[in-house]
Order: sequence, then structure tokens, then C-alpha cells
Amino acid sequence: MTTLTTSKMDGDKRVLKGNYPTHFFVTAVQTKKDVFTDRGDSCDSRCWGYTDTFEKAEEAVLKNYMDMHECSYQWIIIEEYVMDVLALATGRFQWYHWDKMSSEYERCRQPAWAKQICNWGIG
Repeated sequence: MTTLTTSKMDGDKRVLKGNYPTHFFVTAVQTKKDVFTDRGDSCDSRCWGYTDTFEKAEEAVLKNYMDMHECSYQWIIIEEYVMDVLALATGRFQWYHWDKMSSEYERCRQPAWAKQICNWGIG
């Protein structure tokens, strides 16, 4: 079991203090700009699942398990959530972007268009 006190994630805007059991959700995101449509700034997302450690979640992203890219999902976010019926995002996350040259996801900073959005996985 992972708790709020352990993580190697880029974003850290914690809303809780203390030890709570958490899960890490992996969500693929596709902006309309990435698929060359003219429907504005909207985006589509797909939650691929969750695991009990950040390391397992990151391994799934970096190895593109189950072809999460699907030739369209340019972004992935791993978000940490407190385990409960009403899941609360902890404010800790890590973004990844698809690199066309290497055909892999690489760690990156949170994109500007995503700064006002949270709870991608179950929001």
C-alpha cells in the first residue's frame, strides 16, 4: 500500500496531510489539436486503470502496456487518489507525452492547457 508520504511524481499540490492509502490512476488524453480537427480546445480521455504503486503505473506508461497510445493519445497522466468510495485526488500527478521519434511516452511537465483541470481518471 502506498501513502501520501511517498512518491517520485512531478506535480505535488497536496490537499491532505497525513497517511492515507492511495491508488494511482493512468489516464490517456487526446487533444483535438493532436488529431487535426476543428472542434476547439476540447479533448477526449480514457482511464486505462489503476494500481497500488506509482512505480507500477509508470512502468505501464513507459512500456505502453495494452497499446495505450492507440495512434491517438498523445498525453498520459498518472494521478494519485485516496482510496475511498468518493475518491479524492491528492494533488500529486505526473504527465507524459508521446515522442514520435522513439515511439514511447516520456516524462514531461504539465501542459499549459491542463493546468486548471484535475481528476482526469475519475473526474
